[in-house]
Amino acid sequence: MKWLINILESVWKIEFSNEIKDKELIDADGYTSTRNGERKIVIKENSYLDKELILRHELIHAYLFETGLGFCSDWATNEEMIDYFARNWVKLNNLMNKTIKDVL
Repeated sequence: MKWLINILESVWKIEFSNEIKDKELIDADGYTSTRNGERKIVIKENSYLDKELILRHELIHAYLFETGLGFCSDWATNEEMIDYFARNWVKLNNLMNKTIKDVL
């Protein structure tokens, strides 16, 4: 399956596949690619990890790449930081929304 989404006015393709051609990514459950101008997120169909978590993880990579951080810093490729935010996104979102609603 394939989807097209918009991230900061750029079209990205999301696909689910078990065919990972890049040997460096063969053990990955998902990856984000900007090679040769492509904008693509691939998630392994038979991954043992939760696909929502993998998608959040790869979307954060893609967003940071679109802001330019993938080309001028290590932020967009820092797996530890990306995974932290992907795993805590729902809790952070709930905290922000509740606090803003209660305070403002």
